[in-house]
Amino acid sequence: MVKVGIIGTNWGGKVQTPIFRAAGLEVVAIYSRKKEKAQKLCDKLNVKYAFDSVEELCNCPEVDVVSVTSPTYLHAQHALTALRAGKHVLSDKPGGANVPEVQEMFDEASKRPNQFAIIDHEMRFTPAVQAARQAILIDGAIGELRHFDMQQMMNFGSFGRNHVWWNEKEKGGGILGAAGVHSIDQLHYITGQKITHVNAMTETFVKEKRMHPKDWKTKEDESKMLPCTAEEYVAAQFRCDGGALGTLSITGVMTGQGGGATYFNGTKGSAKLSGNSFVLYNAKGKVVLERNDGRLPEDLRKAAGNHGGAPALGTFNIALQIKEYLEGGNKRALDDACSFADTLYNQKVIEAIHNSNANTNSSRL
Repeated sequence: MVKVGIIGTNWGGKVQTPIFRAAGLEVVAIYSRKKEKAQKLCDKLNVKYAFDSVEELCNCPEVDVVSVTSPTYLHAQHALTALRAGKHVLSDKPGGANVPEVQEMFDEASKRPNQFAIIDHEMRFTPAVQAARQAILIDGAIGELRHFDMQQMMNFGSFGRNHVWWNEKEKGGGILGAAGVHSIDQLHYITGQKITHVNAMTETFVKEKRMHPKDWKTKEDESKMLPCTAEEYVAAQFRCDGGALGTLSITGVMTGQGGGATYFNGTKGSAKLSGNSFVLYNAKGKVVLERNDGRLPEDLRKAAGNHGGAPALGTFNIALQIKEYLEGGNKRALDDACSFADTLYNQKVIEAIHNSNANTNSSRL
């Protein structure tokens, strides 16, 4: 049986563990910075080893695959440790906090062709997204892609009441890393086109927040305010290498409602990817294909909590493919996964969005 060690106790420990087990993987180790926290979760979930050292988890002889679900600014450090320990790696998105560290991840993985190194863009493994790729890229069902529009409207509450790493762009925080990178990744996975030019604006609405109590060291820290540098809103325009144009509109401060969709428009038809469904239209507007995601068993949906929809289903499916790759010997089982080369491209798009915003010269009326 494929044995997994998980770095992180939230999404990784609490959500991945039951889903991985249902897919036939064995979770044998969980890491937390605090040993007692890791041990408490391991006792609850009946996991064999609790670690407060990433190095010890990665060097555990019973671990085959390391799942990295730590904060974004630690992804590269932890993924590199796992690779150098000879383990296969499934790392959370985005690849890292900046291009240089993701480049290092890619370079290290390139030296190790016998170890898989992939990013957990689990949405690639949902039926709706795979149907979109089949229709648009492989079958050419909408003809030549002319333009696309990607929208995500959510409320992250400025990432909480107190200042955390999510509020720091320098640590990979912000709405792009939290959610927008999924749209960036799906665009080239579904259409085969990559972004070459970016024109973008971003905004941080909450400019400063009180230091988190866990970071207090002196009495003065209780009232200390810290600057927020991570974006909460993005409006971007893109030009792609295959000629398509498009937009990304994403907010993490949508109040009272939410939702999102991606629209693809071609010379022969159009398509819409929304929530858990994909709909394909011909040139006359008739629905010619509709594909909806399946559902996980009730117990796994409960375990996944707020992530119980497509993210949980994609996690289950990617775990099945990891099992097929390592146990079944099918070396093409992870062909649909986001490689470290893909995540390096994704990181460059994120950087280009920030650079465009910094260099925008707005025209005043």
